[in-house]
Amino acid sequence: MAQPILTAQEMQALDRWAIDDEGVPSLTLMESAGRAIANSVARSYPEAHRVLAIVGKGNNGGDGLVVARLLREQGLEARVWMIPPEEEVSGNAEVNLHRAKKSGVPILAADHELPSLEEELAAADLVIDAVFGTGLRGAPRGAAEAAIGAIRQSGRPVLAVDGPSGVEGDTGRAGGEYVRADLTVALAHLKVGHLMHPGRSLAGEIEVADIGIPKRGAPSFPRRYRIEEGDLRDRWPGRPADCHKGSVGRLLVLAGSRGMLGAACLAAEAAMRTGAGYVVLAAPSGAIDILAGKLLEVVLRPLPQTENGVLCPTAASEAIELANRTDAVAIGPGLGAADGFLQAFFESRPAIPCVIDADGLRAIDHVSLHAKLDLLTPHAGELGRILGKPREEIEADLLGAANEARAKVGATVLLKGSPTLVCGPTGELFISDTGNPAMATAGCGDVLTGVIGALLAAGVEATAAAWMGAWLHGRAGDRAAVRLGNGLLARDVTDAIPAAMREITAGMRQPPGEIGGQ
Repeated sequence: MAQPILTAQEMQALDRWAIDDEGVPSLTLMESAGRAIANSVARSYPEAHRVLAIVGKGNNGGDGLVVARLLREQGLEARVWMIPPEEEVSGNAEVNLHRAKKSGVPILAADHELPSLEEELAAADLVIDAVFGTGLRGAPRGAAEAAIGAIRQSGRPVLAVDGPSGVEGDTGRAGGEYVRADLTVALAHLKVGHLMHPGRSLAGEIEVADIGIPKRGAPSFPRRYRIEEGDLRDRWPGRPADCHKGSVGRLLVLAGSRGMLGAACLAAEAAMRTGAGYVVLAAPSGAIDILAGKLLEVVLRPLPQTENGVLCPTAASEAIELANRTDAVAIGPGLGAADGFLQAFFESRPAIPCVIDADGLRAIDHVSLHAKLDLLTPHAGELGRILGKPREEIEADLLGAANEARAKVGATVLLKGSPTLVCGPTGELFISDTGNPAMATAGCGDVLTGVIGALLAAGVEATAAAWMGAWLHGRAGDRAAVRLGNGLLARDVTDAIPAAMREITAGMRQPPGEIGGQ
């Protein structure tokens, strides 16, 4: 199921609630965290024998001390490199320092001499990074900075406790030295910085560990979720055995202009590959013959165009007639500067769901139309245009920008990128971290529009269609990139959609007489 995502401050508040209101001893939480991490070591690194835990003086360091003790008790050669002087360690960390010593764990590095640390790292089969976790603000300094740099340069496998040290838990930023982990064990919940780059890249594989915080009656926090495959499986539209092309999703695609017909083709084909039963592509009349040579299964409808080869305002009435006979609309890919058409169309379009991308986002310039917008899919530059801000300002706070745009237009906003963010009209946030750098190529956004359009046409609600589409699009891109690497083209993502859908629908339970595969 979708995993909740907290900030570091929210996680601290949840800890305090468990301790103060529910009576869970803080030492018990630390012990549970350390045990969960020790179990991850056994599962993920069964061949590791010599383990070096590098610990700071806070609770993250305390977790690392518990891990070292438990691994020592299991027969591993676990050692601790202590960054602060022992007399600076207090609270639960101090208790677990004494417990580790009592269990025979060697405590090293009172003098912080890096050559000694480098030797310890070189001899380790696995490094436990328990320096800072997700509570860091700013760049590491002093002995901690030196130790973090030594970990990164060692090339040894690293398991990070809650988060790679040097990465801010609320932003994913790394302002100085940082650890690149192979595995991160997130304690209790994911944190925002686990999913935002560069933190996402530095975290490696991510596991979420239950540390014994009660779930019933827990305080509520802003609704942020990481999307997982099972979430799509739970919502995926099935197909009755007696279905036909008109009953599994009829989509109208309004796209294309002179010189940008590829975008229209990509959106329409992606919709078909995602399972839309009947796709109509309405495009400028001068483009129809060209499109007919590219699209065999898509129904083409010519609309009036200007002398510049874009849809003209008078085309809106015909587009509305077509929309009245479909279940959803996808508008914008390659549409060009068709502002007059957009305004006329949105002023009178039928009340069916609509995904708006690329040039279709020009509709937002007409404030009076905001009440008629359902789902927008901008990238950071387009979102900057919507909000009147430079791209750099958007990229400095992607979550805040997506939420601001959602509030401005009153619609679901999908902010394309890595990760992709979906902000629903009431402020809920969904994060999809499928996808890869090979997808940074022209046309991939048009494919996403078609995917989402098909889901809307199948009856999926707009916000769910956005996060489901983002996850599926990224998974298809991941499959294509395995085969093609950075030579991937947008059409390769489209071709990989059916296989990605089969992963989702495998094992789906359908009512009698239904099939799950698209």
